[in-house]
Amino acid sequence: MFNALGAAYDYQQAGDDVKIIFQAAGTRWTVELIQPDHPAFSLFEAVKDNVAGASCGCAGVFSPRESVENAGLNMIKDSPHLVQQGLQVYARWL
Repeated sequence: MFNALGAAYDYQQAGDDVKIIFQAAGTRWTVELIQPDHPAFSLFEAVKDNVAGASCGCAGVFSPRESVENAGLNMIKDSPHLVQQGLQVYARWL
């Protein structure tokens, strides 16, 4: 997760278009990253505007959907959004 957020931050600072999509087990991180005492909280806050959301299906399997919603993230339901072209940093790490 730190690597994905760090890469997103670096690309953001370089002026690149970055989209972060939480997928698979990466959806479990949503509840952690909104905790101010979490080591990645500040980094997540710095790139939060680049978060497109989380896969609705993955959130239903890997984490409670409520945790994604409580993090203020969009639930992505359409597959084309998940595979659109352009630079995307995926939060797939466990």
